[in-house]
Amino acid sequence: MIDRRQIISVALFLLATISGLRAQSILQPEDFTNRRLGLPGDASSVGWNPAILGMDKSSDIVGGAQYDTGFTFNNLSYGIFSKFWYLGAGTIGSTSEFNTQRFYGGFGFPLDVSKEIPLWVGGGVGWSEGTSLLSDGEFTIGAVAAPLNKLLTGLAIQDLLGRNGNPRVAFDANWRLADWLALRGGLYYNSLDTFGNLSQVTPEFGLDLWLFEQVIAVSSSFDFNREDFRFGVEMLFGRDIIAGSFNELDVETGNVGYKQGVGIVRYRPKGPEGFEDEGPFTPPSTRLGWAPDRAYTPAGLSYKYAVSDATEDPLALKRPCDFTPTGFDTPADLFETVRTGGGSYRMLFEALEDLSSNPNDLFKNIRKSFYSRRVRSTELMKSDSLTILSRQNYSIGIQNLDNSQFPFVSVYMQVTDNEGRSVRGLGRNDFTFADPSLEIVSVRPIDSSRRIPVDVTMIIDCSGSMGGEIEAVRANAQSFVDHMETSGADYRIGGVLYGSIIYDTLHPTNDFQKFRKFVSNAAAIGGDEISALAVKAATEMNYRPDAQRIFVLITDDWAIQQNSELTEADLVAMLWEMKARLYSIHEPCKNNSAVTTRLTLGQEYNIRSPFTTILDEIGTDITTTYELVYKSKMKEAPKVTILRGRVKDDSGRPVGTTITMGESLNSSTLNIPTNSTTGEYEVEIVEGKIYQAEINSDLYLPLSESVDLTGVQKGDTVYRDFTLYMPQTTLRGQILDQNNRGIRGKVQIDDAETLETVMIIETDQNGRYQTAINEGRVYRLTPVVPEYIPTPEELDTRGVKRGAALEKDLHVISIDQAIATGATFRLDNIFFDFDKSDLKSESIPELRKLVNLLNDYPSIRVEIGAHTDWDGTDDYNIKLSQRRAQSVVNWLIDSGVSESRLVSKGYGESKPIATNETDEGRALNRRVEFKLVR
Repeated sequence: MIDRRQIISVALFLLATISGLRAQSILQPEDFTNRRLGLPGDASSVGWNPAILGMDKSSDIVGGAQYDTGFTFNNLSYGIFSKFWYLGAGTIGSTSEFNTQRFYGGFGFPLDVSKEIPLWVGGGVGWSEGTSLLSDGEFTIGAVAAPLNKLLTGLAIQDLLGRNGNPRVAFDANWRLADWLALRGGLYYNSLDTFGNLSQVTPEFGLDLWLFEQVIAVSSSFDFNREDFRFGVEMLFGRDIIAGSFNELDVETGNVGYKQGVGIVRYRPKGPEGFEDEGPFTPPSTRLGWAPDRAYTPAGLSYKYAVSDATEDPLALKRPCDFTPTGFDTPADLFETVRTGGGSYRMLFEALEDLSSNPNDLFKNIRKSFYSRRVRSTELMKSDSLTILSRQNYSIGIQNLDNSQFPFVSVYMQVTDNEGRSVRGLGRNDFTFADPSLEIVSVRPIDSSRRIPVDVTMIIDCSGSMGGEIEAVRANAQSFVDHMETSGADYRIGGVLYGSIIYDTLHPTNDFQKFRKFVSNAAAIGGDEISALAVKAATEMNYRPDAQRIFVLITDDWAIQQNSELTEADLVAMLWEMKARLYSIHEPCKNNSAVTTRLTLGQEYNIRSPFTTILDEIGTDITTTYELVYKSKMKEAPKVTILRGRVKDDSGRPVGTTITMGESLNSSTLNIPTNSTTGEYEVEIVEGKIYQAEINSDLYLPLSESVDLTGVQKGDTVYRDFTLYMPQTTLRGQILDQNNRGIRGKVQIDDAETLETVMIIETDQNGRYQTAINEGRVYRLTPVVPEYIPTPEELDTRGVKRGAALEKDLHVISIDQAIATGATFRLDNIFFDFDKSDLKSESIPELRKLVNLLNDYPSIRVEIGAHTDWDGTDDYNIKLSQRRAQSVVNWLIDSGVSESRLVSKGYGESKPIATNETDEGRALNRRVEFKLVR
């Protein structure tokens, strides 16, 4: 609802910004914006690049007019444009009898060509009152692409058929450099632009700024052909209204003169409760100062762009705001939605076809395949079908069995309707057996959490936009865990706190106080969201094998964004493999994960609803379970021995692999696959034997362990985890003197970038050394031998595969030999500014090592020699190198080295050690060295 204060504010704003306008010629659609490509879904784009209409499904209405200085409406030029879904329309008219009304219509839509480069295309037409649209209309086609993050490019061809001359071509680019800054540019071709010696090609450049927490947008652009400067100011009122003014100044003569202006009002409705626009008026987040010490990026997660303010993935399917049944609720509708989704949804559709040939059975088959316990009883399973039937054809998922009162068997099951919703209020008459001779004794609803363990992970968005909800999230998460604690149920709860990175994680625990402390850190600390990556992080945590796994995602923004390469197909596959159900609490008008939620048998909730109600409903949904008791006809309870567990590496990360298990090397073996997401496995096995388990993987050391089942009774479940260890990368070598003989000493290994010492290794009597080393870094190796000068070496392990065996010999030369031969030693990491001789602070760590050497051997003297490449004259290079050498000497003197022990020498370009024909060679020639002198 727009209140009177908003209307007054808009009127005052327009009055202040357009008071200098005078009547001008009729408006054009592009006059309604000064930020081309800066506002996805801009309604006015129907007249200049209709592809923009397809960049989102939001609505947009913009109207504007020209005024004269006295605010009279003589010869008033006005227009209004509207956009709904992917369709746009508009009109421009004038009170002047010489101008006719003009109309526009068009459409745009995303084109699924490349996942890496989002593309939108569109078409439109403009025609004048009293003319034929088909024979006289000006047809326009357009395209918009995002080749790089935050860079949009657009191409449009107007008057495609040349009804009013030759076609006009417009190329635009908009680069969002920061939340508050964007650069724009364009090239516009018009064959009719020849009047007054104008060029047919017009270049334009623009700059946009967002001020006062993005409430005000200031835009400017310059037309190099007409030498016109356009200046705009737009202001956000409330959540939905933008008012602004765009004014043109003529600077051609050198005297700035006012040319024309347009005042506009834009209305962008965001649904019944409103939401922040994805465009430039989004209020920025504010960091509250909290940041966890253990912030990390989960290993293996793929970031498409190194930015935090990414927009939604344009290829992800968006659910309409009002939650009406629109292709996401019934299984048949959802089946069709995924089938026509294109892109990565094609792969997901193929999986759905494999699961269910009948779309109406989709949820039933998903539950059976991923969310039901494997049943081994021949009474309960015939072939691949459950023998317990619902008279209403509901889906039944077995969660647990109890044979303790045999022949009476208790079956614990969850029941859902064809739309995946839990069904309550069922009784004995609602179920039957396919075998009519089996008698159902009773059916009653129970709290499943007392019979079936439940592991809950709350995935909480801590980005800045959550400022209005985060306090309620904290409070109600605390209330939720309070209920867990007092219920006596077998709950565990964990969490993921995330923003533009994963801030913190807690594996599901029954230490509820630990979770309370964890969730108390949730705060809206800034940045954007990586919701898809946070869900993936949740799948990598530790869960109990028999537990229901429930994920609760709480966010006010799009879950599938461009800062991740994860699609809904990826998330669904991970959650299915994990046997986890996703419940989403989100902004209803920013929902592009509805497919994921529905296909993992979760539910969706409005983030603006009371959290206590939402969490109560989730709790009820996941615990709605029935106990069906029947009388078995079997002579004794079926007993099957189960071996289950997890395979993980030494860092705790789950490993997807195959366990080979047999009684001996020559016996038949079991090949047991593990879940690639959780590392879990389960297999039926014969008790009373000793098995040998073996795992062979390219990434890990081979594993061979015995599994002793000699004391196990038939029907027991045995848990056995396996840990794989990654092979260590090793480094070995030898310290050699000037005669290539091994010599005892030490090897100091430093990080080549930070110069921090990583380790110091003692060699053997012959100078040989060996050590384990972490790959992925550049090291500096320095041999240390008393009375010898070392030659440090670099070792680059960034491309080294883990487990590699590296070798590096190191060399030293005795002080006497170095003096006698005039040997020189390069000082690495000595830096000067271009064409300067002042030492940069980055040089100090290297020079300190030289100071240590001189302090260790107080009798030696050194010459500091500086060298240049061949750029510049010989005389200039000699003088520059001399100044640089003296600069090093001065620093050494200031560090306590006697001046009498130091000599500086500039060699210029006279002693190259590499070619000067290449950049690499010239870089090697620009160096500082020292040598020992008498």
